[in-house]
Amino acid sequence: MNNLFYHITISLDENLAHIRWHSSSPDSFLILNNDVVYYPTIHQFDTKDIPQTKKATSFFEVTRYVCDVTIETTKDASYSFIIKCNNEVSNSYSFNTLGKNKPFNFYALTDLQPKYNENIKKLINLLNEKYQTKSFVLCSGDITDCAASEEEWSFVLDNELFCDAPFMSAVGDHEYWGDDTGHPYPMYDKPYTYNEIFNNAKNGVINNTNYYFTYGNSLFVFLDTADSNHASGKEFDEQAKWFKDKKDCGFGIGFLLYDGKDILTERK
Repeated sequence: MNNLFYHITISLDENLAHIRWHSSSPDSFLILNNDVVYYPTIHQFDTKDIPQTKKATSFFEVTRYVCDVTIETTKDASYSFIIKCNNEVSNSYSFNTLGKNKPFNFYALTDLQPKYNENIKKLINLLNEKYQTKSFVLCSGDITDCAASEEEWSFVLDNELFCDAPFMSAVGDHEYWGDDTGHPYPMYDKPYTYNEIFNNAKNGVINNTNYYFTYGNSLFVFLDTADSNHASGKEFDEQAKWFKDKKDCGFGIGFLLYDGKDILTERK
């Protein structure tokens, strides 16, 4: 892991792409299509302030800079970018946008939790070797077993399978967990590390973890029930109404539940 640019994520929005990365330096910047320079908005992330962490499982660097660039996009276009800092250059990353009525493919994954899941590691290696072509990667929650473990985040985020395409994710209950004590309920009141890693579209009723994006002729909707054991309450009711409104927009719909157990699709 190069600490000048790591945990690179691409998130899609309406005619926008949000690119985020972490850096040990405040001086990194992005170059789009070998031409346009973007200087990120930056905020400092002090991981020592994350609740429910232990030194052995917490993030490698205590203080880091979270860097955000938002790019305006058009349909049926290809984009590539690199990140530079102190004369060092990242790998080149790319993504595409799509017009309506054109085919596309994506990886749909859930419950990665690489700390204990050897089968997921094998699957990711197989996808990297044989099935690299994809429009984006979608994960319906539980990306990590323990959200306080940067080792787990690094295995996913710094893997070329995930960082060389938009990575669209729902938040799972494990993204609400701090130190993994085996307790059956979330230990955070919000997904601290998830919110520092993903810069999702801000178009839902819960900032960053409830949102939607469109790709081609399809609408993908993400919900956050805040507790997979109780899919009810004020927040869920607000999102249910919000989702019902989205169903009237005329796209195909991908509907992802917070606990990652159900993926429902329908077309109009």
